[in-house]
Amino acid sequence: MNVHGEFPPYIGCSNGSNEFLTKHHRGSIQGHTSIDLQFLEDLFNHDIMPPTEECGVFESLASRRKYCVDINECPYILFTSHGIHQHPPPPPSKAPERILQGVKRIIQQIQDPSLTTAQFLRSPQLEAFCQQYGASTLAEIHSSFCNKDRIATIIQKQRLLSYPNGQDINGLLFLQNRDSLINEYIQEKYYDSQGTMVFCAFKDQIDLLSTLSSFEIDMSFKRIRSKEMNEVLFATFMPDQCKIITLLRVFTSEDSTEGYYLLFKRAFHLIEKVSGRPVLFDPIHGSGIHGIIVDMDTKQYTGLGQYLSEIDPQHQDPTWQLQHIIIFCRVHFQRSILKAIGTKNKGSGLWSRMMSLLDCQSEAEYDELIKLLIQYESPAVQTWAIQKKSAVIKAGVNESCSKIQPHYFNILRNHTNAVEQSHQKSYASGKYLTLAEAARNSAKLDKDDILQYHNFQQFNIHHSYRASTMEANYLRHMSRERRGHKRQRLSSTAESESQASSQNFEISHENSRGSSSQVADNESTTSSRNLRRVASTNILTIEQRRQELELRDLEAEVKRKEEEVRLKQLQNEQLELELMRQRIQIQEQQQTD
Repeated sequence: MNVHGEFPPYIGCSNGSNEFLTKHHRGSIQGHTSIDLQFLEDLFNHDIMPPTEECGVFESLASRRKYCVDINECPYILFTSHGIHQHPPPPPSKAPERILQGVKRIIQQIQDPSLTTAQFLRSPQLEAFCQQYGASTLAEIHSSFCNKDRIATIIQKQRLLSYPNGQDINGLLFLQNRDSLINEYIQEKYYDSQGTMVFCAFKDQIDLLSTLSSFEIDMSFKRIRSKEMNEVLFATFMPDQCKIITLLRVFTSEDSTEGYYLLFKRAFHLIEKVSGRPVLFDPIHGSGIHGIIVDMDTKQYTGLGQYLSEIDPQHQDPTWQLQHIIIFCRVHFQRSILKAIGTKNKGSGLWSRMMSLLDCQSEAEYDELIKLLIQYESPAVQTWAIQKKSAVIKAGVNESCSKIQPHYFNILRNHTNAVEQSHQKSYASGKYLTLAEAARNSAKLDKDDILQYHNFQQFNIHHSYRASTMEANYLRHMSRERRGHKRQRLSSTAESESQASSQNFEISHENSRGSSSQVADNESTTSSRNLRRVASTNILTIEQRRQELELRDLEAEVKRKEEEVRLKQLQNEQLELELMRQRIQIQEQQQTD
């Protein structure tokens, strides 16, 4: 309808629709003042026979529309091409089916859910497949594989077919139902509104954990690809085996005080259920676990304190619980100092005073030193000292402030190197992995650890022939240095012997011209060489003993000087403390006046 309320006529194909946009002929009648509608109706309804004319429809090559002309009645197609084609014919876009099936079989054999295009192209399976066709790469087999996106699409399709539930928690549950090793490894899993937690350990690991009096705990933020998921490790160092063993792995999405409270509650309940023995804590039950070594994460040790306060029949507060069982890593304590004063100030007087908090002989001395550090000019040092004033912190870093029995405090480790080393061992199989892949790799590592432990217990088979103690490492270092000096001396001695031998040979050759027995000369030469070799060996032995004695004297001298330097440092620190006390007294006296 137009603005005048009339419907203007138009001419269109009978096969067209009422839509405005159509490829069939449709045109309005314009430029006429009067229209004979009856004539037009007779014309288009074949009452008046005009010359025969068909509807012409122009379709694109990819069109799937129904033609308005019956192809049986008009079996003709008109194709027009203009210009000259300068480009070569397009290359084939699809590889033969047998090659595609071979590539898919290789991906299935690798069985790596995180397989990338680069890893696939470097795989030995693909190299063997290409050799079957006399080629070194897939692009040589078929030109369609020059497009690497084609390979990535095939890998992605096979990943979706092989792992339909993904690689996160759903994929891990799917893997647990298919793999017996993973089913044995995953002990408990929680996937609810409180978050995700997966407890992974073999029964032998949990049995070993239930017999220990101390262990180390730390969280890793680099193991899992997902930002919401992290890994918490329970580990320990076995001194008789000189071996670090991972005891329990917890994949959790919670990094809060409440999350750690749930983690410890579920972990110790799991230990009781699997081992069949109750988990006892020395401050609460009088026996059992004497100490837990952690880093200085407030959320972690606060959650532990809440759990211990809950199971305590007397319900002592979390601070009391932590003072009687917690030990903080001294490496993290030192890092906090360097973060406050800067790494360039390491070894300075301020650094020494802050580190001396670890060796205070009484809680009063610790509090006095904290009071002096709070009055320091640097705001960063003041903030650091206020944090270390906490009753939990000073109990975890200083023996005099801790409520743990002194005997146990001295024998417990004061660092988390065992769990840190467990992290590094796990990183060897990759960082930022999917949850399912991380669990699969962890199962292999932990299975190997527990087998090595059992073989050591039953057959005394060590995982390494070398001892890893500090004394053994020092002796190996000194032995390498002595061997280096010995090689240098042997090379110089061999050169001198070769020169002497050549001279002796010339002399003996000149003297033997008139001799009738060549054999006697050879025997004398050989005996002289043996005598020189024995003499040189004796000289080397004497020289080696002399160097060992000199080395021992040098070590004793170094220790004596270190003790003198340490004594001077203590004297200087005592003088500085006395000076600071006098300044405080003067300030208090001035304020009083």
